[in-house]
Formats: sequence, structure tokens, C-alpha cells
Amino acid sequence: MQTITDWAVLWRELVEVRCGNKSKGIETNGETDYWAVEARNYDQRVKSKWARLDVSRQFVFETIQPNSTIIDIGAGTGAWTIQFAKKMTKVTAVEPSSAMREVLLENIKEENSGNIEIVTDKWPQVKVPVHDYVFCSHAMYECDDFVKFVTRMMECARKMCFLLIRAPSPDGLITEACRHIWHQPHDSPNFTIAYNILLQMGINANVRFEESDRQHYIACESEESALHEIKERMGLLGTSENDDYLRDLLHRRLIKQDDQYIWPGSRRSALIYWTLN
Repeated sequence: MQTITDWAVLWRELVEVRCGNKSKGIETNGETDYWAVEARNYDQRVKSKWARLDVSRQFVFETIQPNSTIIDIGAGTGAWTIQFAKKMTKVTAVEPSSAMREVLLENIKEENSGNIEIVTDKWPQVKVPVHDYVFCSHAMYECDDFVKFVTRMMECARKMCFLLIRAPSPDGLITEACRHIWHQPHDSPNFTIAYNILLQMGINANVRFEESDRQHYIACESEESALHEIKERMGLLGTSENDDYLRDLLHRRLIKQDDQYIWPGSRRSALIYWTLN
């Protein structure tokens, strides 16, 4: 008989692994801001992505009501925030990274958006008034208490909550590594874990998936750099215990393409949303 997974604990454990590499954490006291050198590149990638049609994005903007209010958790450089501001009375953009906020302010100025308030604290600790909607796009991965994260969303929403979160393919390279080493398939917080936590919280949410997968999203210069990458992602840099297995896995599954070694597997985003009573 299988035991029942404590999804909230699994989420916390994966966040701890993910944040073990401090250089990939957002700005906190005594630490550097990872986005200091990546914010503008990130902004360009997002703008390029937004040039393509996306059914999840279309659904969100068809669902939210004009002349309403919304909280954008982890607003980043403002892709969602600025579009919300064109339709809504007020947008509260929650963004703790100073580098992200710098680009966000530039984008707000360029769009001449006057109904956006920026809050610099981290969610869920932030103090904000109740809004009609609360929205979060890929900004939940560093919060180790997902239950608290979601509970705070519902405390601050009158009508609906939205979560846009990655949904990796079940046959990816790192998924196979996790199954072998950790005896479960998840390398980081994702849709499967989040949705099961919501079910445990009594939230029967709706889901929409992106129509197209993002193929081959990791590329390395060599098998050795791929080994370092996968060990870093799994928090295994301090041990060589699994190196033989990982070398064999990488040699077997990496795809040689020009001068790069491509990780097989794809991922898409899932939009989770639910109404409040």
C-alpha cells in the first residue's frame, strides 16, 4: 500500500534545495540580488514571449473585470502589471528585487501608467489592503510555506486568485534523475505539487495549460558542465556519491546539437484559478 505524500512538506524540501545556492535567491538582508545582472535580459525575454499569442494570458484578461483592482505578486519588470493597469482601476505590484523594480519603473514611465503602486516587501509577509483579484506568475518558488502563501492570497482577494506555475514534462532528464536519487520525480516546486496542496487545503481550483510546450530549455557546453548543472539543481555539489549514475544518465540522454548538449524534456505553464465565496 502506498503512503500518502505530504505535498506541503515536499514543496518546502524542494525550496530548501533550490535556495541552497544563494546566488539564485532574490534580494534579502545580507545577500546580493541575483537579478542585478539579469533583470534587463529577463525583461527582453518576457517581451519577446508576450509578442506571441498565449491562451492563459488571454483568459486572464477576459476574466478580470474593468474598473477593478488587482495585486500582482512578484511583478518583476512589469509585463502583467502594465497590462493590468490598462484595464483596471488600481494595480499593486509586489516586487522585492531592487533590480527588477528599476526596470519596472522604467517600463511604467514609458507606458505613462499612473495607477500602479509598488510594494517592496516579499509575499506573504507584505501588508496590503484587500483587492478584487490576486495574481502570481512564477513568483512562488522561493516561498517555503506554500499554504501560507496561498492563504495570504485569499485573505487579500474579494473575487478570484490566479497562480501561473511551471508544469514540467514527466519524461524529462532531470525527472529521471530525481526518480532514481530522491525516489520522486520533482526537482523543484511545480504545478503537480501546488495543485495537490490546494486540494489538501480544500480548494477545488480550475486549470488551463499553455497550448505549446517549451522544448529543450537547458543547454550546456559539455557533459561535464551538464553534470555540474544537474548536481547544482539537486543540491549535490558537495558529494560524488551519485556521479557515476549521473554521468551515465547524461551520456545516454543528452542531445548533441552543434556545439551544445541539450537536455531532453519540455515544460509549459499551468494557470490555476479559483473564485472566493
